[in-house]
Amino acid sequence: MEHSTPLEQKRTTSHTIKSVHTAFRIVESLKRLEDTSITNIAADTGLAKSTVHKHLATLLEEDCVTKDEDGYSLGARFLDLGGFVRSERYGSEVVKDKVKLLAEQTGQVVHFAVEEHGRAVVLYREKGEYGVPSRSRVGKRMYLHQTSYGKAILAHLPDDRIEGIVDHYGLPSATANTITDPDALSEELAQIRERGYAINDEESTVGLRAVGAPVILDNGRVFGGCSIAGPENEIEEDQIDGLLSTVNQIKLAVTYS
Repeated sequence: MEHSTPLEQKRTTSHTIKSVHTAFRIVESLKRLEDTSITNIAADTGLAKSTVHKHLATLLEEDCVTKDEDGYSLGARFLDLGGFVRSERYGSEVVKDKVKLLAEQTGQVVHFAVEEHGRAVVLYREKGEYGVPSRSRVGKRMYLHQTSYGKAILAHLPDDRIEGIVDHYGLPSATANTITDPDALSEELAQIRERGYAINDEESTVGLRAVGAPVILDNGRVFGGCSIAGPENEIEEDQIDGLLSTVNQIKLAVTYS
């Protein structure tokens, strides 16, 4: 019996519930908008005001949103759900300590991300003494091909999975340096597999360079990817060595914890 991949499952809509899709459109709108009045949310989502009102009332009753004179906001219940996922599915304490230590040692920004539904999801972001701002934050979903941790993960997925992800999302650009050609991406992924780590040369954020490596478990499963990010030309050889040591430590800790 064949099993569909998550991306194939997302394309299958005959058994989905429309109202759930609507609720998540509203949730995403609340995350995106500054003015979260019913009128603005309706305009942003293309939904009727009455539909938005009913869904918000339901989300409010479920403690998933809050309401004040300025409009609606996402509630902290989502934080509880996210914290649970991070702790129960991804061994948060094991990863957290290693990421924090690497940030302290390098002075740069260190990320740890996992792949879910063909996107990279940042689980941890630690800023060292010399760390600089970037587009990422905990929970943010990123295109795999735009980041070093994402490319490190992508390079070690099965070929048909890579093709499925590229087919589903395409290769959108974040900067002029982002790889947008499938053939160029294939060459890059081959180099990453040979080298053992990925390089992000201002491909996700202008002025930011990063190096990322995968955490691959003994059964071949890609557990996640870790990266060090800093200003252009600031990633040094000893930091790469530290990164590779860290991903190995995470692998061992996850395997035997």
